[in-house]
Amino acid sequence: ALISQLERCPSEKPVLTTTPLGFRRSPDDSPESTVLPPDERAPVLCAAGWDRWGLLRLGGLQAAAAPGSGGEGELAPLPSLFWSPRMSFCRAAPYLHEAPSDPHLPHLKFGVDVAQGARLWCRGFDFFAPSRCPLYHRYDRPAKAKWDAEDWRSGPQLYASHDEFRNGSGEKAASRQAMLREASIRRALQVLGSAPDGDDGALAVPLGQWAAAGSARSLQQFGAHTGVDFSGQTAAARARLGGLEPGRVAVGAEGLLPCLRAGRSILDGDAFM
Repeated sequence: ALISQLERCPSEKPVLTTTPLGFRRSPDDSPESTVLPPDERAPVLCAAGWDRWGLLRLGGLQAAAAPGSGGEGELAPLPSLFWSPRMSFCRAAPYLHEAPSDPHLPHLKFGVDVAQGARLWCRGFDFFAPSRCPLYHRYDRPAKAKWDAEDWRSGPQLYASHDEFRNGSGEKAASRQAMLREASIRRALQVLGSAPDGDDGALAVPLGQWAAAGSARSLQQFGAHTGVDFSGQTAAARARLGGLEPGRVAVGAEGLLPCLRAGRSILDGDAFM
């Protein structure tokens, strides 16, 4: 089904991308208690706001109606402004040869999606949401996964400031992890052309052609296409709606993204289960 969806995308280098829908289970975690969302339409990625590090956070919206159908009643993919690593499906050769994932972003939970999306789009890739979401995720799982294990990669490619490298070298694992995360944030912001105040280039490591934004399209064009000003940290209505027209957004969709802890903002790094 995903292959046929990919073939229907009006692009030479299409990417199917979305974020998984949530499912729930009873407290005893029995598979028989699994409850899937009644609406299987894949969310279209949208701009949710800015976190305290200046990185754009992405959310998801469901469209109220599909643009059309074809072959055996299959709904057409919807154009998407953004990309997500939670679900990305495309032809392997162009992706691996032209825009491979940046390995120098350790401990970066948020920001990879926007930085890698900019690299892909600027290299001529176009994003689409599949008609149905092929993945589910238990956002309300009782125990947080140990995804944030210590990563001991180092080197100038993980550029932090000189003080961060000097002070982090003899600290505990938690301090080193925080230093590497800060370096990853700086690198992601540099890809987006929105390095924080004081990063005048003296401490930045050259990204190289493979890691920087591509040349098929510019970062300025990416900002105009998405409706996002990464330096000014503003997102137009187009970005907040994921490119959907206001009348196309599903209101009150059940089971879309039950991923936030009660009372926590989507911009809070600890809000996600």
